[in-house]
Amino acid sequence: MKRYKRLLINLKMNNHDYNLIKHAYTISQMASSERLYFLFTEEQLDISDELKNEYPELTESIADFAREKINEQINKVFTGGNKPEITIIIQEGNELDEILKQIRINGIDLVLYDLSRENDHYISISTKLARKAPCSVLLMPEETELNLINMSVAVDFSDYSADAMDAAIAFAKAGQVPVINVLHIYQVTTGYYKTGKSYDEFAGIMKNNAKKRFNEFIHRFSIPQTLKVTEQYILDTKTAQAIKNTLEKNNTSFLVVGARGRGAGAAVMLGSVTEKLIETLPIPILAVKQKNSGLSILDAIFK
Repeated sequence: MKRYKRLLINLKMNNHDYNLIKHAYTISQMASSERLYFLFTEEQLDISDELKNEYPELTESIADFAREKINEQINKVFTGGNKPEITIIIQEGNELDEILKQIRINGIDLVLYDLSRENDHYISISTKLARKAPCSVLLMPEETELNLINMSVAVDFSDYSADAMDAAIAFAKAGQVPVINVLHIYQVTTGYYKTGKSYDEFAGIMKNNAKKRFNEFIHRFSIPQTLKVTEQYILDTKTAQAIKNTLEKNNTSFLVVGARGRGAGAAVMLGSVTEKLIETLPIPILAVKQKNSGLSILDAIFK
């Protein structure tokens, strides 16, 4: 958790802000964070001149009100423990662009974003943020709590999954979580019949191969004796739906996934599976990336 020294918390001036600020406090205590940036972006609405003349208050900035409200909520929550330096940022513009800009300017390690399901607009921003941000993103669906007890990590044994597993272990250690469940979805290759094996026989071969890969994968990490890692293998061709169904059966409260990139200098992207999970899961999702991945693209955008 020491990796999350600088947090960016995106606020929207709605009823969910207070909850997000509480989550920021919890994580800042777990990670001994040094600086927290609370961002509110006042988006410019396309209002006709007729409406502007009739309702001039629609064009007035709410910056002063927003700063006062945010500061009031922060003071209610941050009452003890580690006290990081706090900065409140009020900007005008596009919400996603401002978040990405602040990540670059302030060297952010982790973004907290309210995954509101009030409309498709917020879901779209959530997936774009997780895809484009050059750091990890924690997406918190509205009205959810940061409950780490039933934590799962979805893995495919790639380096990106290793980043996710490493982050999950860090969260578990900081939150004194006793168990992490590792979930792997496997499939039977379409050419299995060429081997002379039946579908069920080759499914067994694929599962055994997955178990072997897991044993090699898990030995890459330093796991404390107090933490138990369980494993689960699911045969399914629809990976995202299989993960969602399994998480629901397990009553999972927190999911960690790895984002993937396209190499140095290329835009960071999320896999389609992760994007589908962001769009549908009702639980917090930590999309893990190595800090500054794909940052050269943002540098080019915001020059």
